[in-house]
Amino acid sequence: MPGVKSVIVTAQNITQDKVTNPEREISSSVRSLTLNYQPPTIPHSSTTHNGFKIIGKIGYDPTKIIGKGGFATVYEGYLEKPSRRMAIRRCSKADIEDPKSKELLILSQIEHENLMKYYITEEEHEFIYIAMDLAHSTLDKWIQNPGAEREFELLIKVCRDVTTGLKELHRQKIIHRDIKPHNVLIFLEETSLGTIPKAKLTDFGLSRVMDKRPDGVTTSRGNRGTDTYLPPEVYLHTEGDMPFDLQPSFDIFSLGILLAFTMSKGRHIFAGSDGPSPIFIPPNIMRNNVNWELVSSPELTSLRNLLRVMLAMSPAERSQVNVILEHPFFWDSKRTFDFILAVSNDIKNNATDNTKIQETFKKYKKDFPNTGGEEWKSRLDEPILSWIADKDRPLETLEETGKKANAKQLGWRKYKGGSVIHLINFIRDQNQHYENMSSHPELQKPELFGPNYKNFGSYFVRKFPELATVLYNVLQDKAIQGKHVATFYRYNRELTFKLI
Repeated sequence: MPGVKSVIVTAQNITQDKVTNPEREISSSVRSLTLNYQPPTIPHSSTTHNGFKIIGKIGYDPTKIIGKGGFATVYEGYLEKPSRRMAIRRCSKADIEDPKSKELLILSQIEHENLMKYYITEEEHEFIYIAMDLAHSTLDKWIQNPGAEREFELLIKVCRDVTTGLKELHRQKIIHRDIKPHNVLIFLEETSLGTIPKAKLTDFGLSRVMDKRPDGVTTSRGNRGTDTYLPPEVYLHTEGDMPFDLQPSFDIFSLGILLAFTMSKGRHIFAGSDGPSPIFIPPNIMRNNVNWELVSSPELTSLRNLLRVMLAMSPAERSQVNVILEHPFFWDSKRTFDFILAVSNDIKNNATDNTKIQETFKKYKKDFPNTGGEEWKSRLDEPILSWIADKDRPLETLEETGKKANAKQLGWRKYKGGSVIHLINFIRDQNQHYENMSSHPELQKPELFGPNYKNFGSYFVRKFPELATVLYNVLQDKAIQGKHVATFYRYNRELTFKLI
């Protein structure tokens, strides 16, 4: 029986200089990883035990297929011992050794919590087996599980995980080329806060390592990715095998579709009135016929704003992933509230143009309903309005005496319901004076400000989901940024996002 060859690949096997000339040096690196090694003294033998096929240190169950794609099949299995469960990816040796295939090279280089890690490869006949972490599910199955309700914050976390993983790939000048829900794996982690998902990007069979000036990659129909997640330039440049320059913007477009899929809980943003059938999606992509209704709710204001850049027809208009990841869509409640307070502090110090912010809210009232409109106070819950009414009673008594109230005595009435600046100031002022709420213990209910007012910030973030996004767009202009706000624009140094 032919021997089985074992290969353990680490990042040290490949020096960084081999990334600079991908078409020549990387292909030779991949060949060296799979061919140029010292075979074991005693070759492993392929055997079967308890239904598992054993190849070296890897065992897998041929009857338990986790997933299947054009380049590989993934089985349930183990590494070294049955208790160490793994996902075993079986790839064609011919595909792995193809000069255009960079999968082993990429798998050996990456070490990141949001990118799939592999441990060892075993080789037998025409196949190579890769042992990888065993996930709970793929993203598409996790999202579309009919028996599970996915919390909004957890969906945001999954989106942040995938984007963070892509940021690391792009940092290493790797273009994934096949971002889609099936290529995102979900791992469940038990924490003090409950079960939390962690997402990892996987399947680098189509990935390419790019240098600073890519020569162009042939993108024939057979290896260009998944049709329903491809950017429009692929359709415009792939008549036959016509090559085009592959750029990170390719991944940004695909990622935008994936983010919309995740936040809409399984719907495709290019599946419009024609229906969900995949045959209608590529024509809609080519016409940039985006179904914006899918992300029209106030809670998805930030996503809608982000996608207008990520799904742009022109690759040049799609931002780099580090700018994308800085957008408010990815912020948790704490960072969102910190940003609102930063804006308020700059307003207080006269470092921000209040007039421009107010005018912007009025101009985009249609896209961002009620925030900065006629009466933002109407969004607040009754116990909070009751507390505010109590604050105004001393003022009413003062007015009965015929005396004029000064600014400090105006209390609630100094905050105008039609002014977003007054909303921001109200949030800041009350955040600094929790002691004024002690006479109203009902404010500490979990759905309001919470015990010890720990949910104060998240309450206002929830009630005004459009606020941070509009402020972030307006304050991209460096001319009106104060020192507190400027810290939120580390990578976004241009007017990248637009309110439409």
